[in-house]
Amino acid sequence: MGTAAASSSSSLVERLRQIFDAFALQGAASATRSTRYLFRLTGPSAGSILLQVTPHGVTWTPTDTEAADVTIKLDASDLVAIADGSLDGRLALASEKIEIEGDVEAAARMVAEMCPQQAEG
Repeated sequence: MGTAAASSSSSLVERLRQIFDAFALQGAASATRSTRYLFRLTGPSAGSILLQVTPHGVTWTPTDTEAADVTIKLDASDLVAIADGSLDGRLALASEKIEIEGDVEAAARMVAEMCPQQAEG
């Protein structure tokens, strides 16, 4: 792997960490129950991250678990693009860049809680 590719991958991993840290800092003030979201990230920064949303807060951890209420599969760079506003999450879902399995209502709640501007309209 070349230096530029390694640097790009490292930057993507750091940006993913920032995104999930922001989820945790923001919390989920309107959460009335606990929900586990498994993000299966593909691409050069592939891996799985478990995001747990509870009435008491939000935590995340890299994981190998299969157990979640909702599994969201997408390319890591697409998640960054959605978080940065250069890719509309609804369009990504409609174009099948995002696959959701499990509790779709819980996924909609997460979008409304974490990304209110994308839940509108």
